[in-house]
Amino acid sequence: MKKKEARKLSIKKWKYIVENGGSDVGLIDAIPKLKDCEENCGYCEKYEDCIDGCPLHIFIKNKKYGCSYERHPFSKWFESKTKKRAQIVLDLIRNT
Repeated sequence: MKKKEARKLSIKKWKYIVENGGSDVGLIDAIPKLKDCEENCGYCEKYEDCIDGCPLHIFIKNKKYGCSYERHPFSKWFESKTKKRAQIVLDLIRNT
């Protein structure tokens, strides 16, 4: 998978989640291509190293963190699946 395709698929995923109030219920039925992707994510499928490879990492005090880090927008959404938190993840992806 090329970076452009991974980004496009990730945006499609998060637009779906935002449009569904932050819920990912029905995601695979809506976007079947995600079923074959690692963690149902285009970027996870593209980048094996989620910290050094993936453009969704964040910096805190000059240190990189992946999406499983508790302060990462994805992790915050996963903790409480709200539309607002999903929109933050979508905006992060759109800015990559």
